[in-house]
Amino acid sequence: MKGINKLQYIIQYIIQYILTHKFYRVSIFDVPHLKKFCYLHNDALKYYCESCEEPVCNECNQFGPHNNKLHRVTNLNESFRKRFGQVNMLVSTNLTSKLEQLINQIQYIDHNIEQVKYSKNLIERNIRSDYSNLVETLR
Repeated sequence: MKGINKLQYIIQYIIQYILTHKFYRVSIFDVPHLKKFCYLHNDALKYYCESCEEPVCNECNQFGPHNNKLHRVTNLNESFRKRFGQVNMLVSTNLTSKLEQLINQIQYIDHNIEQVKYSKNLIERNIRSDYSNLVETLR
């Protein structure tokens, strides 16, 4: 039962950490494996085309396929923060519901452990009683 309580504590700690730490200062440039330059113009990616869902450089935005009214282009960092916030919110809400499910399962397991312990003690008591009766009968 101590192990289950420890697991419950760890899960609650992780959820609380995620819920309380807001990632407001996160930047697209903090993600190391993302490309940061346009493959066509070798220019820094500064914008994000919401329509195509891809980062674009200044030249692609002004002279390329993203320069018409059919494409909604925004600042790359702002778009990244917005999407990161959405993902963070989804993760937080999903983790909160999962935490409740895990706590309920842990409580169910705790209850079953107590039932098994009670049954074990009852069986041991019956065995001792039967053994004592058998010893008395043999004397």
